[in-house]
Amino acid sequence: MKGDRRWWWAVFVLGLVVGTTWALSVPPSGGPDEPAHIVKAVGVARGDLSTDVDWHPGWIGPAPKTSIDVPNRYAHSIMIEQTSCWMGVEHQPSSCAPPLADDAGAMMTTSTYVGAYQPAYYALTGLPTRFLPPAKGVFAARLVSVAIGAALAASAWASARRLGPSTIAGTVLALTPAVVYLSSTVNPQGPEILAAIAVWVTGLLVLSEPNVERRILIRLGVAATVLVSARPTGVVLAVLIVGALVVTAADRASLRSLWQRRSVRWMVGAMALAFAANALHVVATDALNSVMKTGDPPSSSEAVDLMVDALPRLLSEQVGLLSWSGFVTLNLPPILVRAWLAAVAALVAAAVALGSVRQKLMATVLVVAWAAMPVVGGAMSPEVGWQGRYGLPVGVGIPIVAGWAIDRWAERAVSVRPGLPRRKLAAGALFAATALSGLCLLAGQAKVMSRNLHGQPSSTFASRDARWNGPLTPNLLFAGALAGSVVLTGSGAIAFARELRRTDGAGAEEAVSAAG
Repeated sequence: MKGDRRWWWAVFVLGLVVGTTWALSVPPSGGPDEPAHIVKAVGVARGDLSTDVDWHPGWIGPAPKTSIDVPNRYAHSIMIEQTSCWMGVEHQPSSCAPPLADDAGAMMTTSTYVGAYQPAYYALTGLPTRFLPPAKGVFAARLVSVAIGAALAASAWASARRLGPSTIAGTVLALTPAVVYLSSTVNPQGPEILAAIAVWVTGLLVLSEPNVERRILIRLGVAATVLVSARPTGVVLAVLIVGALVVTAADRASLRSLWQRRSVRWMVGAMALAFAANALHVVATDALNSVMKTGDPPSSSEAVDLMVDALPRLLSEQVGLLSWSGFVTLNLPPILVRAWLAAVAALVAAAVALGSVRQKLMATVLVVAWAAMPVVGGAMSPEVGWQGRYGLPVGVGIPIVAGWAIDRWAERAVSVRPGLPRRKLAAGALFAATALSGLCLLAGQAKVMSRNLHGQPSSTFASRDARWNGPLTPNLLFAGALAGSVVLTGSGAIAFARELRRTDGAGAEEAVSAAG
């Protein structure tokens, strides 16, 4: 459908604008673990695929170190210098960091603690650094990551558009400000989470409509491949998500109909190869164990207690964390975090009230699974500190499945009561979700720039008499964030306005197209 393609490109461009604004607002190396990821990307792009790990003392405990050859101006110590004067230091603007070099320098051996990760993401993001010095290469690497994320977000939204306005609303709520922030830095977890969102939504579409076009199958295959190849955890997450999708939306008839299609068998074969290749890499490099560890880990029982107590914090981090966790953390204003969580809770409550027995059960299971992940992780690996973002690939499925269940209820309801204003309610929910997202993204970008200009804590964005060493001025970056938020909110408002003009419940596709 040409409308789907136009909508994909529209969301892709919007994602580029928003992502670029954030990518140029975060100081170099200011993303979670970004210095280590930059070094890995620079090395892989130059053909160094080293994965051997030696253990050395780190900041908080044993750290896995992989030696890797990069130009000396991209060395790990240089990347760390970008944050050492301001990260964790209150009231210190990020402009205290030394300028990045205008030349890459001679080759040298440095180290990274993400050496065991799969190379695909780093080969793409590191490509600009082969031709650009750090002053431009670091931001160019981020923009490549932004483009990957924008494509995945566009695929997710285009699939959601086919399923209904409540599914679109759930997809918007899955794209939390914390996800946008993470995706604007050099960190493979950004694409991992966005790929998970695309797999959740497109998987529901394929299982709901077994005769979907081949390009939808390709969309699912690409998203699944990114998911398994982004980080070592992707191979485990892919199994969990695909299993949950089958239990949620599949039946024997739909699975049989899908398997009869040659294109589906080819897609499954390609996904299986990608899964096998990445699983072999993870096992061969022991990547799941080659992570930063605490020096004095708690016992398993103590770790479980800690994780149970930490669940509210982890939930808040998944929505509003805008910094490297643990270094004078920066968050969205609490009222906006609560509003976001309330919107997700309302969507889940509606799904439990209106969905089928199977849908009610799966919505509940997903919430329980999300809460259990850090608890189980703490019991199995108490020496590894759990952060909220680790649970997002599963957590993003909660609002998506809830929205999908509501749309399925709406389809059943309209066949019984054609005049039921359920589409007006769904369009209103979509408008509320896009308006909340636009507001939170704008507030988040302003908070990040305020921290850069004035240090932390800081509540003012004023750029007068403040230094900023980024590539664009603070006011121009804020203008970009404002434009993205207006477009995002406006798309929901248009969908709502069009639906209000309708007099009955007919024409589901037309109503959803308002958001596209």
